[in-house]
Amino acid sequence: MNKKNLLSIGLSVGLVSSMLAPTSSFAANDTNMNKETDTPSFVSGKLTKASSKTPTEILFDYLNEQKSLYKFSSSAQDSFKIVSTEKDELGFTVFRLQQLYEGTPLLF
Repeated sequence: MNKKNLLSIGLSVGLVSSMLAPTSSFAANDTNMNKETDTPSFVSGKLTKASSKTPTEILFDYLNEQKSLYKFSSSAQDSFKIVSTEKDELGFTVFRLQQLYEGTPLLF
């Protein structure tokens, strides 16, 4: 599995898990960093407040707030494309993302 897929899966699971937590405190309980890019490859924990927004809105809001951590400069909506969305066996929404550069998919 390539690095972007792992990042996408980890980020998606963390985001969706955190959206169900009715708390206002934010703390990543588990973060694995990619040693080559110095960006998170997996993040889990309480990442966002409980929200009435859609999972897609929560995902892009989180990414836009964490631009410097993930090292992209344009908006998350311009930097990532949702490749697939599915519900896992626990009912969480899992996103698979493709990173884009000026609209062109990046391949690793």
